[in-house]
Amino acid sequence: MKRSFAKIVLLAAILVMVLGCASVFAAEESEKAEIAGGAEGLKLNAGGIPAATLNYSTSKFEDYYTISTSGGDGFSIYPIEVKGTGKLYVNAEAASTNQYGCTIVVGSYDGTYINYTKYKDRYVSPGSTVNGIGYYDVKPGTYYVGIKSNAAATAYVTAYVVPYNTRSLKAGKIMIASGIKGSDDASTSARFKIKATKTGYITVGIKEYGYDTSTGYVTLLNSKKKTVSGKVYYSDSKTSPSAVVFGVKKGTTYYLKVENAQGSYDNLYMYGVKWKNYSATYKSNKSKKKALTLKRKAKAKKIARPATGKSMTQWYKIKVSKRKAVFVVNTAKMTADSPKGKTKIAVYRGKKKIGSTVVYPNRNYTGTITYARKGTYYIKVTNTAKCNGMYTIRFKS
Repeated sequence: MKRSFAKIVLLAAILVMVLGCASVFAAEESEKAEIAGGAEGLKLNAGGIPAATLNYSTSKFEDYYTISTSGGDGFSIYPIEVKGTGKLYVNAEAASTNQYGCTIVVGSYDGTYINYTKYKDRYVSPGSTVNGIGYYDVKPGTYYVGIKSNAAATAYVTAYVVPYNTRSLKAGKIMIASGIKGSDDASTSARFKIKATKTGYITVGIKEYGYDTSTGYVTLLNSKKKTVSGKVYYSDSKTSPSAVVFGVKKGTTYYLKVENAQGSYDNLYMYGVKWKNYSATYKSNKSKKKALTLKRKAKAKKIARPATGKSMTQWYKIKVSKRKAVFVVNTAKMTADSPKGKTKIAVYRGKKKIGSTVVYPNRNYTGTITYARKGTYYIKVTNTAKCNGMYTIRFKS
């Protein structure tokens, strides 16, 4: 028997993802509770309550199923049909006509007891709603929701599964992660597996559902899940935005580690993650002998600086025919987590260094060589280990 409640429709279109877990079926303290005589709930809803696996597919929390108890010490239990692997949760609203509040649990049934994660039983007052009951490890199969009250009581429930870490996240698509770790707790991080289709850079965005401004931290890991970037702050604030950009190589697998992101309670702490991939040039011009020539007044070159966890140097050369030469380096698409993340620029004539400076991310630096002699000059660009993404360089005049 279904019941829809517009007031608790959480999202018109929700797409969900991962929370971090050390292992798929980590040991949890458990509790056993007796069920009401004859497991009356099983007969009332023999088909089972469907538990949506929150993934890319659209999920509307509109369909609520009625469960009830005649009152007493035991739980009336109802089957939940699970198709995914992860954490099982239930949202429950207690009927306003209930004389007393009711206790809701989520777990397995061994024929005598309903077994559920200790301390995860939740009390729901008449007319109120509690989201995220359970935090119960599941794989495809049948599990149960139990209801208990001192007198006859009714509740309306919906079930869903938040898959484990880590799943693949395709470029250009939003995947929703749940910041929820327990009934009233929040996880600190989640990992998203991605694969770059272009050499260049990626941008990462976060949407915390239920809030006007979304924030969080993102770190890039390599295919071995080792950190290759700094921990970068993201914010879509209109007054002080902060972007997340990482340099990548085509065909390479990475992981995005997202921390401190969670939506509101009414939105099940859910947040969306999306990334996009952009092209840029990557040349092996790591030595002066392999310096890349910049032509005067040519279009700025987009240079990829892949994240490797190590500093990287690239060389360029310009042929100067006037007394003054101007070059421009733009670091708007570079990212760093601290002052240690920076770009060092040095200019050489032959073996002699004639000038140097430091440029931080999101800057537009103009370098001028005055009183220049005709000939070849070299520009050395070094990005520190904490600085990666994409920069542009141009021989302006």
